[in-house]
Amino acid sequence: MSVLQRLLAVRKADAKLPAQVRIALVDSLYAPVASLIVGAASGGVVGIMVWLRADDLRMTLCSLAIFLAGIGRVLSSVAYHRRSLLQLELDDALFWERAYRVGAWSYAGLLGLQCLLAALLTDDPAVLLVVATVATGYAAGITGRNAGRPHIATGQLALAVLPLCAGLLLRGDTFHGGLAGVLFLFIFAMVDITLCIHDIVVQALVSTREKAELAELFKEQAKRFDVALTNMSHGLCMFDRANRLAVWNGRFLEITGLPSGGVASGATVHDLVRLSIQSGNHSGAIARRVVSRLARQLAAGQSGQTEADLADGRTISLSQRSMPQGGSVVIFEDITARKQAEHTLARMAHFDELTGLANRSAFGERMEDCLVEVRQRTARLAVHWVDLDRFKSVNDTLGHSVGDALLKAVAARLQKMVRETDVVARFGGDEFVILQSPIKRSDDAARLPGASWMCSPRHSTSRGMSSTSAPRWGSPSPRVTASTPTVS
Repeated sequence: MSVLQRLLAVRKADAKLPAQVRIALVDSLYAPVASLIVGAASGGVVGIMVWLRADDLRMTLCSLAIFLAGIGRVLSSVAYHRRSLLQLELDDALFWERAYRVGAWSYAGLLGLQCLLAALLTDDPAVLLVVATVATGYAAGITGRNAGRPHIATGQLALAVLPLCAGLLLRGDTFHGGLAGVLFLFIFAMVDITLCIHDIVVQALVSTREKAELAELFKEQAKRFDVALTNMSHGLCMFDRANRLAVWNGRFLEITGLPSGGVASGATVHDLVRLSIQSGNHSGAIARRVVSRLARQLAAGQSGQTEADLADGRTISLSQRSMPQGGSVVIFEDITARKQAEHTLARMAHFDELTGLANRSAFGERMEDCLVEVRQRTARLAVHWVDLDRFKSVNDTLGHSVGDALLKAVAARLQKMVRETDVVARFGGDEFVILQSPIKRSDDAARLPGASWMCSPRHSTSRGMSSTSAPRWGSPSPRVTASTPTVS
């Protein structure tokens, strides 16, 4: 591909670059203000030298124009830098690019014109050497300075060096003609270098932009991650491959009761448990059990769950999950309310809600256990059926609250009558059942410890069934009737 084709291809490619990259390329034109000041000063110095040496009005006027053009470029650069890069839009950048192109090409063209005049109007080799040196030095500097906009740099090279080549050729001798040929090749070499530097600059800018976008994305993700960690209802901590603490959230500190100043990155499980013991969360024995199990899971890369009871009565669940790349995540959850709910549900499943006595289910389970012993001829048992007569009258006349109070009172008295091995159950309504086990003789079923509250009951026996009834306490007081079969 020829140099011209490469220039055209670069021009088309630049038009497709992201806006921020194009703005950065324009900014590179104005970045080194010092070089513009040096260019203006050198133009003035060369003008004075040419005026003193050549004593030609045309060359003097050209030198003055070079100096003024340099001053104009410096003022333009100062005006540009008053605008912040963050406030610069693409349209503004294109305007400043056009402004720079006008100033750069004007300055380069005047340098080339000065070289042409020196080659044609004077035979003084010193003058020609000075202007040629300034022009070629300027052209070489353009290669790196304006590589971000290669079409501008190429124009500057052509305008500064081509007139010098033409002036040398017009001198008509072989020496100057050969020198013109060398300068012509110099132009192509500088354009090629400019295009190479341009590719490097664009790649660097694009890469920097992508990295900045990626960093911004990571920053946004980190913010979201931090918000998620902060607002989690569970505590979380993450351990690295060496099983050292890497990440944790505030809820972790709240659940475990650890001081925020005491937890640091790089802490081990043993460090955290030691800090927890110092905070008074649990005893050393419980801590050693929990930490040993968790440490084994972390070391083996296993997942599992364990629970820990704290000194303040709370229960914490620790769920550990290993990560494929190494390390693990431990989730801390305060399950105190759930444990209490489970305990309540378990109690409701086996105990009467009103009286706190065992219900039918619990009584049946206890009966099954006792019958196993009876079948093995290792124990005897007795079952007492207790019923409150006229209980409906109490509810109807005095209200359900009084009826409930009566049931509670009866339940409490029945509980005082029996032994720790016996079971008192409420089967529903005003019906109670007492499982007396073990007993030695059948006669033991006829009398219960503390049964004197039945007020000297009358006793009768029929078909192996022992029946006891208490006298009325006065209407509408209920009458307690008890029947007792014995099993041996």
